[in-house]
Amino acid sequence: SVGMRVSFTVPAPVSVRGGETANIPFLDAAVPTERLWWVQDLSARHPLNAVRLRNTTGHPLPDGLATLYDAQGGAYLGDAEIRMAAPDETRLLGYARDRGVLLTAATRDSERPVRIERRPGLVVVLTLRREETALAVDPRGARDRIAVDLPRRPDAEPRFPVAMEGDFGLRHEATLDGAPATLRFAWEREGRTEMPLWDAG
Repeated sequence: SVGMRVSFTVPAPVSVRGGETANIPFLDAAVPTERLWWVQDLSARHPLNAVRLRNTTGHPLPDGLATLYDAQGGAYLGDAEIRMAAPDETRLLGYARDRGVLLTAATRDSERPVRIERRPGLVVVLTLRREETALAVDPRGARDRIAVDLPRRPDAEPRFPVAMEGDFGLRHEATLDGAPATLRFAWEREGRTEMPLWDAG
């Protein structure tokens, strides 16, 4: 957050001589996490592997780099950038492409009249324009949750469940059971066309 100050108290004094540096641990806390796939760009062929964490420390977590390890075997997973998280905020940390999951996106636009109004000297046709993106996901038998970030569209209403909004746009989430699935994201906007009944000239 803008203007937020983050400070930690080191439990014991530390002395550092001139020209030396020191790594000082200042926080040791467990926070709830969840692994999932993360799509930030619909043109990508593979989603990011990601971890969602919730800051339950009671303190703001500062910006920095996170090194991720598997909780089961301790294997190194990757590095990720973490943006400052206020208490109880959540963050997604993407760390590597999952090349075992295939993504394919396609778009389709349509428009249909929904109402016709008669006005003096003209006819007004009110239309509904629908812009739809279909994201085909083939997890190849893997089961996990997927988060898809989509940009906002001015003057258009999303017609899909929005789990969260933020500076990333709109986030939709779904659970995949291992079988290929198609996620559909539609926006609708109203249009207006005026047709004169005669030419005054």
